[in-house]
Amino acid sequence: MMKNWMITALLALVACGGEAKKDETAKTPEAKPVAGVAAAIVTTDLGTAMSVAEAMKGAPIDEAVVLGRISKIVKGYAAFNLTDQALEYCGEKIPEDDCKTPWDYCCIDSATQTSNRLTVGIYDKDGNILKAADLPGLRLLDLVAIKGKVIKDEHGNVSIHATSIQRRERPKLPDDLRWP
Repeated sequence: MMKNWMITALLALVACGGEAKKDETAKTPEAKPVAGVAAAIVTTDLGTAMSVAEAMKGAPIDEAVVLGRISKIVKGYAAFNLTDQALEYCGEKIPEDDCKTPWDYCCIDSATQTSNRLTVGIYDKDGNILKAADLPGLRLLDLVAIKGKVIKDEHGNVSIHATSIQRRERPKLPDDLRWP
């Protein structure tokens, strides 16, 4: 079973402007299309949502809708970081900023990033994080509403066990960005 802290650790490996260090001996999980991932990504409105900051303060919550931006995706799994919409991604207000990796929020100090982000995962009925090659229709910096259970573990890490994910906005970004 993939524990919440393991997903958090995987997401923490992604550094500002870069990717997690590649280990040629490490194996990426075999990622096959999983029906549960596609079924969780919906087009129906999930209703009024709270901010990431509100969800973190209120955790645990049995069922909530939380709004934020996708800032990091765990390769091979249906898991990602959700950053509070109140934080501006690099170049959001100043397009001339010319940031080539705006989704990493490297223009904001790491303590502020950490206090405004939580982990989202899609789990199977046995509590295992689903493996996935991608998140269909979603990409970094998409503004999404997440419906699910907000959990706070024994280490204080907050995550959402998502049942539904609705993309609400895809920001306009420069055409020359190289998406990871």
